[in-house]
Amino acid sequence: MLNANAKPTAKLAGLQVLRGVAALLVMWCHLKYNLGVPATSVSKTPLLSPELGAIGADIFFVISGFVIAMTAAKLGDNWRLFLVNRLARIVPLYFALSTCLFAWASVMATLHGFPVDVNFRQIFNTYAFIPLFDTANFTHPWIENGWTLSFELWFYLAFGCFIKIFNGRTAGRILPVFMAVGVLATVLCYHWNRWFLPKFLFHPLTLDFCAGCLLYHARNLIGKKQYASWSPWEFCFATWRVGHSFSLPTG
Repeated sequence: MLNANAKPTAKLAGLQVLRGVAALLVMWCHLKYNLGVPATSVSKTPLLSPELGAIGADIFFVISGFVIAMTAAKLGDNWRLFLVNRLARIVPLYFALSTCLFAWASVMATLHGFPVDVNFRQIFNTYAFIPLFDTANFTHPWIENGWTLSFELWFYLAFGCFIKIFNGRTAGRILPVFMAVGVLATVLCYHWNRWFLPKFLFHPLTLDFCAGCLLYHARNLIGKKQYASWSPWEFCFATWRVGHSFSLPTG
């Protein structure tokens, strides 16, 4: 059980367990590409299908929202420090790996005499994260699984803006409402296929981050009243979302 009054340096055991579960689910999801057989033939039990491993990404997003809200609440209105700390965790390593892989692919292409399979939108989405120039579909970055970091960085930027306007604690309560309204409006009203950006910014996957933010604040309230920990509720929410309930159109 998580204690809302625990020291800031204390490890949140629930987070560590869920991270482990999420990592195993993501690994199981990607394992399907190396099985050489249809996912449905892996097991007669639907719950063991590799397709359900995509739920691990949802759990990671919910955990990220929880940690972001917790971090921001401690920083107050210091939005610059929030963004610097968040970006430093992912950008340098991700840029280095992407550049190395691109350089390696270019060298191999030159040696073997074939063109590198890359385009402007892929390069832009790799280094800018936000798909400003995509049309009907989302173009994957150079590291294909980097699409998750595109959502991560978008949420960092949005949260940083709300910290600047309000403060860290208030941002964790207001931003989920803003995102939920945006998702609803986009799903109901935005059907234009010539610019993908609005569908990205208010994709239903962003609700995972929002749920994490709300769970952090709910945990504090529940903890003060000495009720149950938030972890089972987070896991239930992520399970209900079932990964690709709202798939990301790619091209």
